[in-house]
Amino acid sequence: MKSLFLRSSGGVFTTGGVDNIDESGRIELHGTAISLTNHLTHDNMGVDPPPLTLDAPEGATIKLPDDFAIVPYIAEYAGDIILSSIPNGTARPAFAENRRAGVPDEAWLNHLHKVLIEKDGMLQETPVTYSGFFSHGQRKDDVRPRATVGVFPVFYDKASSMAMQKHSMLVVMKAIEFVNPGQIPVIEGDCPLYAQQKKCQWEYPNEVGESKMVCFMGFLHVKMMSQECGGKLVAGPGWDRMFSLANIFNTGVAASLLGGKHVKRTRYEYQLTLAWLHVLKEQAYDEYCREGYGPHETMENRLNSNAPTVCYWMTTWQHYQIPTHQSMRLEGACFSASINKEGLEHPESSAAEQKKFLNHLKALCDLVKDNKVVNPFKEMGPDLITLDTGEVMDHEISNCLREAPNIGKAMFMEFVRDRIEKATKPMSDVIPRANLFTFATDHLWI
Repeated sequence: MKSLFLRSSGGVFTTGGVDNIDESGRIELHGTAISLTNHLTHDNMGVDPPPLTLDAPEGATIKLPDDFAIVPYIAEYAGDIILSSIPNGTARPAFAENRRAGVPDEAWLNHLHKVLIEKDGMLQETPVTYSGFFSHGQRKDDVRPRATVGVFPVFYDKASSMAMQKHSMLVVMKAIEFVNPGQIPVIEGDCPLYAQQKKCQWEYPNEVGESKMVCFMGFLHVKMMSQECGGKLVAGPGWDRMFSLANIFNTGVAASLLGGKHVKRTRYEYQLTLAWLHVLKEQAYDEYCREGYGPHETMENRLNSNAPTVCYWMTTWQHYQIPTHQSMRLEGACFSASINKEGLEHPESSAAEQKKFLNHLKALCDLVKDNKVVNPFKEMGPDLITLDTGEVMDHEISNCLREAPNIGKAMFMEFVRDRIEKATKPMSDVIPRANLFTFATDHLWI
C-alpha cells in the first residue's frame, strides 16, 4: 500500500498556474507544467485532506488516468473573434482616478534625498534601497504565510497550443473543485498562454467560458514589456551611455538595458534612474526658488509647457514608476526569514547593498557636477537636447515625444471602444502602429 498526500490544503482560496517547460540539454523537451497554489492567511491555514491510498506495491509505475494524461485534439481556431457588445455601458478606465499613483515612490525618494544630501550618505535606520525601504518595519503579522504549491505530472505537449490550454483549464477546474469545493476556478498564465486561454473561453463558453472560470495574465511578461517600452523611450539621449561613464555597467551591459533582456538588472537601473532624476529635480527646484520664480508646482507647470527637455524627462520619470511598482507587487514580502526572527527585512536592507546603491547614485550625480552630462531639469530652453552631447533634436521628434502619453491613451480608448464596448472590430484585428519619432530611430513602434 502506498499513501499519496496532496500538497494543497483544502478550504483555502486556490489558483492554478500553467507554464511552458523548455529543456535543450541532453534531451529536448518543450512541455507543459500545471500547478496549484494555496493562498494561505493567518485566519485560514486550511485543513489537510485525508491521504489518498493506492493499491500498488512500492516502486510500481502508476498509470495516470486517460482524462488527465491524454490531451484531446481541437482545431486551432484562426478566424476572427468578435465579442458581444456592452449595451449602455463602458469598459474604459478613468485614468485620473488613481490618486495614490506615485505616492509610495515619493516617500522613498524623499528619504533617499535626505540621506544623500542632508546626512551626507550616512546610513540611517530606514534603508535607502527600494525593496529595503518598503519592507522596513514589517512584522510577521503583516505578511501572509508562505503559500503551498503543488505541481501535477509534466505534459510532453507544447504549452502554446489551444488544445493544451483548454486541457489545462479543465484540469485546474476539477482540481480546485476537489481541494476547495464551491470556489470559482482561477488560472494564470504568461501573456502568450493567456491569449490562448481567452480564445478557448470565447470558442468553448459551455466548457471553460468566462462564466465558468477566471483567467489572469501573469505579471512577468507585462513587466518585461514595460521595461522594453521604457528602453525604447530613452534610447538615444545618452541615458545608457551615462551608466558606462559612471562605471556602473560596461558599455555592452548598459546597451542591453534598453531591451529589458535582464529583468532584475533593468529593475535596478530603473530605481537608480528614478533616484537620480529626483535629486536633479530638487537641485533645479532650489535654484528656481532662489531666483524667486515661485513654488515647485509653478515650476513644473511652466517648464512642462515651455521646455521640451524637462517635459521629456518628467514623462520618463512617471513611466519608470510603473515597472517599479510592478516589481514591488511581484516581490511583496516573500523573503526567506527565520521562524524565530520577528523582523522581515528584505535582503537589500543590508549595509553592503545600501552603500552600493548610494555609491552608484553619487557616481551618476557626479557626472552632472563634472559637466559630462546635463541636468535635464535646468534645460529651460525651447529645444530638446541629449544628456551627454547636448545635441539639439528636431522639433518633430520633440512634438512626438511630448504627445506620446496622449496618443497612447487615445489608442487604448479606441481599442476598448471598437473591440469590447461596441464590438465593431474583431479582437484579432491588428493594432495599428503609432509611428512616433524618437531620439535613436526613425520610428518607435507602439
